[in-house]
Amino acid sequence: MSLEFRTITSFTENFSSLIKKDIYEQKLCNLMNQSAIVFPGQYQKVTEQPHSECDFIEIATGIKFDAKLPFKPKQGKLIGSKNRNFEKWLSLTMQQIYDFGEDIVETRGKNISSLEIYKIIEKRISTLAEDEHCILFFPYPINFEMENFDFLFFCSDILDAILKELKSQDKIRDRKIYAIYPSLDGYIVLRNINDNQREYIRSDEFIDFVTYDFQIDKM
Repeated sequence: MSLEFRTITSFTENFSSLIKKDIYEQKLCNLMNQSAIVFPGQYQKVTEQPHSECDFIEIATGIKFDAKLPFKPKQGKLIGSKNRNFEKWLSLTMQQIYDFGEDIVETRGKNISSLEIYKIIEKRISTLAEDEHCILFFPYPINFEMENFDFLFFCSDILDAILKELKSQDKIRDRKIYAIYPSLDGYIVLRNINDNQREYIRSDEFIDFVTYDFQIDKM
């Protein structure tokens, strides 16, 4: 007997709104304020940004955070334009993950900087101010992750590999890089990629836009 693993994605008509800055920033701020571990403070969204100010600040300390969508404009058009195609968007984004897996198998991780997802994240980080930390928002499961299915925590995944390459190229400096993305079992993952600290939150922030489910079929 063999097992087949499947991810089931359910888009709603509202999905195209999720990449609108005002919407996803507020969702992220809500999640940060639900956090007790990865984001232990209290945070507020910066509503006035005439000079490209940061997106969030920690209220007590004034520490700055900026949110980034890690995909190209053509991917954004597949979500938000009149000719939107959610399935094609998901196919393109998932291909970036598959490219990482092939890179690890074929070259033992020596070509991370040549991957499209690396180049996108590197470009986003290059736009940060010196005193801003980065929050990467992935509206899709960036890796095979569930709260109680954590054997992969001991392996280098795509985010860990990208961070190591960015550090080796002196792109991070003193910044912290965070990621927020859905898991395959109904949680939202909040993750400090610098130290790999994770927190799983049950939240309905994205349920009106997209849901992901994981299924195992016996073959």
